[in-house]
Amino acid sequence: MKSSEKEIDNFFDLLLKNESLFVSGHARLVLTAAVLHQSMSKLDIMRNARRMKLRERAIEIRKVFERVVDLKISHYDVNSVTRRVSSLRGTIDLSIFRSLRVLTLHKVPLQLTENLEVISANITEFRVHRCLYSLADLQGNLTEGSDRNTFPKWSSLEVLDLSNNWLKGLDEAMKYFASDDLHSIYFSYNQIEDFYDNLVDLPVVKRFDASFNRLLSIPRFAPTVKNYLSKLVLCSNRIESVAAIAELFYLEFIDLRDNLIAKHSDLAGLEQLHILKHILLSGNPLCKHSNHLTKTMNQMSRRALSNLPIVDRTQITVSLLDKFNRNTLADVTSIFNGASSQFFMSQEVRRKTTTDKVDLRRGLTHYN
Repeated sequence: MKSSEKEIDNFFDLLLKNESLFVSGHARLVLTAAVLHQSMSKLDIMRNARRMKLRERAIEIRKVFERVVDLKISHYDVNSVTRRVSSLRGTIDLSIFRSLRVLTLHKVPLQLTENLEVISANITEFRVHRCLYSLADLQGNLTEGSDRNTFPKWSSLEVLDLSNNWLKGLDEAMKYFASDDLHSIYFSYNQIEDFYDNLVDLPVVKRFDASFNRLLSIPRFAPTVKNYLSKLVLCSNRIESVAAIAELFYLEFIDLRDNLIAKHSDLAGLEQLHILKHILLSGNPLCKHSNHLTKTMNQMSRRALSNLPIVDRTQITVSLLDKFNRNTLADVTSIFNGASSQFFMSQEVRRKTTTDKVDLRRGLTHYN
């Protein structure tokens, strides 16, 4: 439903009244795509009005838009009283938001947005939900011979949140998000089966969330990421082994809940994670084992255990660690003693066999 002239005027009043909050980033400006489109149209009319007062008001409002720091645009808005839905019937020109640092698009048809490339270089946090079927939708047409100067450039990007979309994989468009400042990436609630090598251009990822997808293995990152990645969330996928996780030795938090890890030996990569503080494994088949906690601790780094990490909901305590160490020592001693007994027995048998042979050669039979 189209907003009335009065509603747009009320919005302008609210915008001017709270200018300091919007331009400082202390408040987020949240608009429907329809209201934003109608506001821009109204501003154009006011700027060309005969009355000086209207033209001056248009200039004031435009200056606030130009200084907004945090913006969220949603395509649909259901009025809680009338239950009427407003939707976009035109394009959204984003070029007016010159100072924008945080941009969130929710259910906004990306083909109806214009001039994203004008503001993308300043964006530090970019969130897109319920919009994407392909990354190429954000970068325009990536066919050979296209003018890549018109593609959005994300040189200041720090947070990329593409969760809650319909992505089945990534493509070459991912490399356009590569930035030395990009430290947090979220792909949760998509349909991704494999990232292949589409993450190798991202050098300093610190937090990565690909939960609720269809992944079969640990994603492959750039070699430099092992020095930065501290939080990895991969719950609710189809992962069976975490051996590749050994390369990510800077990890402090891992969420592997509700995967398909069946054996504790599949956790072997954990022994290289010396600063691990918290690991979540509930919902995997291996959790049904009666000695799940002990077997998990047995796969972990001894240095990490000495820092008393959390395994699922269990905080490793000093007493629990002492008990684990005593049992481990007892097991090792038992194995050593068993091996020693077998060794001495084999030596005795060998000695008896040799003695018997010598005695037989002498024509005597002697048994000890």
